[in-house]
Amino acid sequence: MWKLWKNSFLIILFLWMMVGCSTYSFDENAVSGSYGDQAAQSTTVREFAIMVNAEVTVDASTGKANVLMGNPEENTRLCKITLFLDDTGEMLYSTPILNPGERAAYAQLDEEAVKQMKEGEYQATAFIDILDEKTQETIGTIEAGVKLTLKNS
Repeated sequence: MWKLWKNSFLIILFLWMMVGCSTYSFDENAVSGSYGDQAAQSTTVREFAIMVNAEVTVDASTGKANVLMGNPEENTRLCKITLFLDDTGEMLYSTPILNPGERAAYAQLDEEAVKQMKEGEYQATAFIDILDEKTQETIGTIEAGVKLTLKNS
């Protein structure tokens, strides 16, 4: 008796699964394809190499600094780099718009800001603005921490 009931149950279960699968309806907004197809169409590569000296030395008497900021030649976009002092938010230096492959090795920092600083170490942040080639509008920004060391020569 148990064997008959078990076999009947399995047949009913199998039929229920077949009917259930055949009545499955898809969302009306569903499209055929795979996730990989959609991802390939909607994803763009977002890579940008940066060149910023992480330990800048500043001559206290002249304000000249070894900033070594640039736009590595492997990049395909323009950029502009601006250096701000973390404590005060003062802008110390800003590059002109840099094409891929261009850089500034040394720079004259803001004279007034340097005069107000004492010898020692300061934290700063370099903001690398990635620019649209046509409009030169900022389309992305990368931040890099910089340690400034102000020394008398």
